[in-house]
Amino acid sequence: MTIDPKIKYKDKQGKICSNDANAYYKSNKFCHRFKIDKNIIECYYSLSKYGFYGIKNLNICIKKDKKWKKIKNWQIENLPNKIHNIYVFIEPSDLKINIPNNTTEILIKGKFICPLKSKILKKIMLKGEKK
Repeated sequence: MTIDPKIKYKDKQGKICSNDANAYYKSNKFCHRFKIDKNIIECYYSLSKYGFYGIKNLNICIKKDKKWKKIKNWQIENLPNKIHNIYVFIEPSDLKINIPNNTTEILIKGKFICPLKSKILKKIMLKGEKK
């Protein structure tokens, strides 16, 4: 699995910027910290340009006015379904994070689940057949 965490954002003038993460990894846990411009409109996070990985305990926090606040799951678009408390990404996708104005930093952390258990993979396959 190739990890290449990036964040893309669009500011009020329509300029698209991209930042790499200040990343930390320890025993399957990860922590990605991004410094961003205060005047952004849209924010997209991508973990890898390849898919097929699982993440447990996914937490996204923002820093606004020198205080950290956790983002709720409903504020994140393109989030895959949870299976046994694990978000499973089969294909590469960008998570759209709805953040308030004057946000200066974003912190994304969680735990990689490698390899994925067969009962989780079966549930993914069954969901695909029902469509």
